[in-house]
Amino acid sequence: MEHNFDEKQIYDRGKAFQLGFIAALVTTVCLFIITDGLEIKIDSYAAFLFALWIPVTVCSIALIAKDAYDGVNSTKGRLVLGIYGIAGVMIIILTTAKLCTGAERIAENGCITSSAGHLVSGLCMVATAAVYWAKQYANAKEYTDDEKPMG
Repeated sequence: MEHNFDEKQIYDRGKAFQLGFIAALVTTVCLFIITDGLEIKIDSYAAFLFALWIPVTVCSIALIAKDAYDGVNSTKGRLVLGIYGIAGVMIIILTTAKLCTGAERIAENGCITSSAGHLVSGLCMVATAAVYWAKQYANAKEYTDDEKPMG
């Protein structure tokens, strides 16, 4: 797999991955405090989804903010993040439908269920896609504003 990242993007990617790692540590500590300190039960699959999606989202948003998500002259991110955002919306809609019909609950018998994990997953996916498309719009606007003649 070939990626064409310039030196600044490589540096910024390293910083984004550091943020993702720190987010993973903080998420793990928070899950420990919630489950063992506060004795709130969390379904193991929900805890897994929290521990997975929160750091991935932090890292992805940091990459996008620094224009280090896509390589130089790459447009693959547009397709990937479009599908990613649609998948997130579908997860939210399906989970919400199950919650509204009573087929699933956010918490049951004092335990946070996997439905909460699904909602967090969907929200993280939608947030990442929204930030990507907002950044694409801002970059395009900046590019077109730079081309306008002065005066």
